[in-house]
Amino acid sequence: MNRMLKAVPLCALVLAMLACAGVPSIPGLPGAGAQPTSLAGLWPDVPAMDGMTLAPGLQVPAFVNILLTVLTKQALGGDASTGEWVDFTTTKTPDDVRAFYTSDLMATNGWEKNADSTCFNGAEQGAPQVGAVCFFAKQGDGKETLLLILATQEDTSKPTNVFFVRIVGNAATPTPKP
Repeated sequence: MNRMLKAVPLCALVLAMLACAGVPSIPGLPGAGAQPTSLAGLWPDVPAMDGMTLAPGLQVPAFVNILLTVLTKQALGGDASTGEWVDFTTTKTPDDVRAFYTSDLMATNGWEKNADSTCFNGAEQGAPQVGAVCFFAKQGDGKETLLLILATQEDTSKPTNVFFVRIVGNAATPTPKP
C-alpha cells in the first residue's frame, strides 16, 4: 500500500499533463516509447457504465502513455509491471462517470473500499480539461493493481471520452520489524 501512496504525487503530475493534453509525444520524455497494450473491452472486475461505446483504433494519448511508463517503472517496481488501457465514448457527462464509479460499487467488484470518494473533478484540481479522475487499488495473489479512470469532454456538444488505465505489479514485501 505504501507504493500506492507514492503514486499520489504522480497523480498531480498527471493532472498537470492533462492541462497540456494536446501536446504530442516528445522523444526523450518518459512514455515516448512503445504504446501500452490496448484492450477490446473492460476487465471482469471493472463494471461498465450503461451507454459506453468502445472506441477502438485510438492511439493512447501522450499523458496516459507517460502515466503508464512512470507508474510501471517507478511506483510499482519496474519491469515486472504491466500496463493496459481501453477507451470508451459516451453521451453521458464526466460527472455521470464520477457518480457511477463509487467506492461502494468498486468494492463489490473486489477493489479496496474507501470511506472517502476516490473520484475528483479535474477542474477543481486545476485541470479543467478533465471532467473526472478516479483512482482504485487492490492487492491479491502477490500483485498490486491500480485502476485510473479519466473522463474528458472537449465541449458539451461532443461525446465524453472515458479512459481506463490498469497497472499491475508485484505487491511490496513488508519489511520485518525488529
